[in-house]
Amino acid sequence: MIVAKQVADFITMFRALLGIFLVWLGITLKKDALELAVWIMLIDWTGDFIDGKLARRSRVTYHTWIGDHDLEVDMTVSLGLLLFMLASGYIGPYPAISYLV
Repeated sequence: MIVAKQVADFITMFRALLGIFLVWLGITLKKDALELAVWIMLIDWTGDFIDGKLARRSRVTYHTWIGDHDLEVDMTVSLGLLLFMLASGYIGPYPAISYLV
């Protein structure tokens, strides 16, 4: 039987893949992918909101590796968005580096 915690973990894993997909979009489609990148970010933010609520409401309380690394998934998406903007030419290398520092 699937519990809410498993659904929340699936959403979190999907969000990590979205962060990686953003980088690929920036490299391959450049500025033409801006609209798609905006939609991806909206999906990601919605998923972040939903997965936290689901995990806290689950009848089964246990820790999973993916659930314990939700912050790292958030950082993956943030880095993916930064690399998308860098690869697409929306920002230059110096602002990107200063953001990382």
